[in-house]
Amino acid sequence: ESSAAPTDSSTAAAADTSAASTDTPAAAAPAENASHESSYLAGMGTYTIVTKKRRGPNIKHGSGGQFLYGYQFANQFGIEVGGFFDNFETGNSGGTDFYHQGVGLDLTYAFGDRSSFTPFLLIGAALPWLSVRIAARWFGEDAGWQAGLLTLLLPLASLTGLLALPDVPLVFLGLLACDACLALLERVRIGACVQLAIALALGANSHYRFAIALFAGGAGLLASREGRALLRQPGVLAALAIGALAWLPILLFNLGEHGAGLRFQFVDRHPWSFHLYGWKLQLAQPLIVGPLLYVALLWTLWQACKRRSDARWRFVLAASGLPIAIFIGLAPFVDIQRVSFHWPLSAYLPLLACLPWLLRDGGHRRWHAWILGTTAILCAAMWSFATML
Repeated sequence: ESSAAPTDSSTAAAADTSAASTDTPAAAAPAENASHESSYLAGMGTYTIVTKKRRGPNIKHGSGGQFLYGYQFANQFGIEVGGFFDNFETGNSGGTDFYHQGVGLDLTYAFGDRSSFTPFLLIGAALPWLSVRIAARWFGEDAGWQAGLLTLLLPLASLTGLLALPDVPLVFLGLLACDACLALLERVRIGACVQLAIALALGANSHYRFAIALFAGGAGLLASREGRALLRQPGVLAALAIGALAWLPILLFNLGEHGAGLRFQFVDRHPWSFHLYGWKLQLAQPLIVGPLLYVALLWTLWQACKRRSDARWRFVLAASGLPIAIFIGLAPFVDIQRVSFHWPLSAYLPLLACLPWLLRDGGHRRWHAWILGTTAILCAAMWSFATML
């Protein structure tokens, strides 16, 4: 009877608990809604380098600023209203400078939480610019912009900054090292040596798989007389030494932990027994990259093989061909429990930098348009899927 009839204190406690449970969501609701509605102001300075085709005899650069007001109205969606102004110096007096102003309105989508910052999106956004740099230096400015556009539309590359994977810095640093090596094959410069040292040092700490890029790049340099001559240059040797020393902390960690990192990456996670499923995943590459673009990349690899008398083409052949061959050859033996479709991306990017010029040089401009169109459609579909995650 006593258990059936609660005391006043228990009733009060229950009432208090009920009130607390009722009040808590009501108190939290405004805070939740407030997180979806926010506004911000931003401003930045700009510096514009005018391309050779667009610059006048006295106009080479300009400077200015941008400002914007943003309002996030629901979840990750928002709008931004902004304006910009630029001044292009002519070097002449009397008010003959050129001025450029404008305003705009944009619909925005924020990936993740605006309250936290991640460099991965910035690193992913830098990939097209690296492609522009490589192709423009080698084939000219037009080929550079076309290569950058192709890289931007490649679904795996454009979504790289959104993947919670170590491949974001791995791919970027691999392409950065490739750019430095191609520049050194043209002429030894201290800037290219510093760039190579930075890429190798940071790449060693991105992922164990960076060793494949090292192997392929080293083979590309050793395969040509010009590449082997670089190994006698003090700046290049210093860059390689810095890159080698970057592996020392990883080696010391594995020695202290009885090879835990190496054992997981190369033994525990892989069955090392033949299975066809790995090759089935490789057959999905044309769908992930884009059927036409995938065929064009293989054609670019073949063209690099035909032009291998040039040290730069021989380097591209090794830097791209060897990783592709390694990933295809190991596919039936390696881990199928974790995602691996993105592994060959670092091998595709040097080929992408060469593809636009090869299509133009071979008179295949129509194929270039078809490749751009189909890749853009696939990229839009993948971005639409990513926004729904």
